[in-house]
Amino acid sequence: MRQGDTAVQDETPLRPQPSAVDARLSPAALTSALHSGGVLPCDHSVVAVYPEALGRSKSMMSSLLRLRLEYDCEDLGAPTTLVAKFECDDEFRRSVAQRMHFYEREVFFYERLADSVSFRVPQCFHVSFDAGAAEPLLLLEDLGDSATDQTAGCPW
Repeated sequence: MRQGDTAVQDETPLRPQPSAVDARLSPAALTSALHSGGVLPCDHSVVAVYPEALGRSKSMMSSLLRLRLEYDCEDLGAPTTLVAKFECDDEFRRSVAQRMHFYEREVFFYERLADSVSFRVPQCFHVSFDAGAAEPLLLLEDLGDSATDQTAGCPW
């Protein structure tokens, strides 16, 4: 967006449609993911998850939720919030993402490239992806409500 342009924002709250999302974001599933990611000590667990919609305007090809986590103990050093990024609930956008392999490319980026780039990316605590089902799940560091101009520095 150029300076002076105004964006039309869809303020419709995000509603994850696939029922599998519920299971992937349960306290037990998040405990396992954070254990395997080395972020949560193995003798502790997530006891409650409070999802908050981040809205459709934040991501075009994926659905986003901010997860507020409650643990069985305080001061673990584990993140108290995460961003869960998963398949888009809009059928058309999801089909485009699948045909263009966007989900696979993003998983590849976080698994293989994120540590080698010279710009700030959210830490990825967990990645799961089944290409056949096209159900990616990334658990990312919550960078808060920071706004970024994605066109800053673009020559066109």
